[in-house]
Amino acid sequence: AIQAALNGRVASLSGQPVVAAEVNFLGGAVVMWLLVGVLVLAGSRQSPVPDAGSAWLYASTIFGLLLIVNISWAVKHLGALVLSLVGVVGQISGAIMVDFVLPLPGSHFAWTLLLSLGVSVIAVAVATLGRRAALAREAQ
Repeated sequence: AIQAALNGRVASLSGQPVVAAEVNFLGGAVVMWLLVGVLVLAGSRQSPVPDAGSAWLYASTIFGLLLIVNISWAVKHLGALVLSLVGVVGQISGAIMVDFVLPLPGSHFAWTLLLSLGVSVIAVAVATLGRRAALAREAQ
């Protein structure tokens, strides 16, 4: 939530959500290169990347950049709390779909997943109504 809020602030100040993605990418790249430098200085010859030739490695970078751009845009319109709660609803919904589409052998569907989804949806509704009420008070 903190990263989403800061990305939203950067996007708001710059006027472009892409700037927040660039700042995130640059920060991540600097940390990764520092890590590689520390590993090289420590004498390690092993790559910090498990499979450097994997197409998923490069595709995930694109997906990550697109995600940061979208979050930077959405946090301005939804707020950090609602955006985070919507993310939780999406993750739980995805877990339920995976459990139905690709169940693990010997596993069973837990009703607690549906309960947690319901609680999360209610949390989104409460946070959204609270945000709307606060925006209405500000408008007066």
